[in-house]
Amino acid sequence: MIRIGYYVKNSKVCLCTHARGENSYLSAFRVLGMFIANEGFVINQRTQYPYLEEGKHIIYFDEKEDMIEKIKYYLEHQEEAKYIARNAFEHVSKNLKFSDYINSCLNEIIKIFNGGALLK
Repeated sequence: MIRIGYYVKNSKVCLCTHARGENSYLSAFRVLGMFIANEGFVINQRTQYPYLEEGKHIIYFDEKEDMIEKIKYYLEHQEEAKYIARNAFEHVSKNLKFSDYINSCLNEIIKIFNGGALLK
């Protein structure tokens, strides 16, 4: 049985879009946990992931035309895409603790249900 990591690592582009109303922390979990952890090159619908620097760890797009342009560019510049994917993998591996991510998610949930109270 081949794991999803095999497909992610061997893909030229991992394209991520968000469902209307999707929580950005859940989306971040998908991007960090599935794509970057498997050294995938990610072109992502614009959002704010506090862990990733645009152009260094991830590529963002704003609308359909921007997305298509960036996909074409990186398909023609695979060495640059691989460099960004590797940077993202190393950055997340060294700097992101899963416990920090979980605390961020819990804080978001608490803010939704308690009108802004945060975990310490």
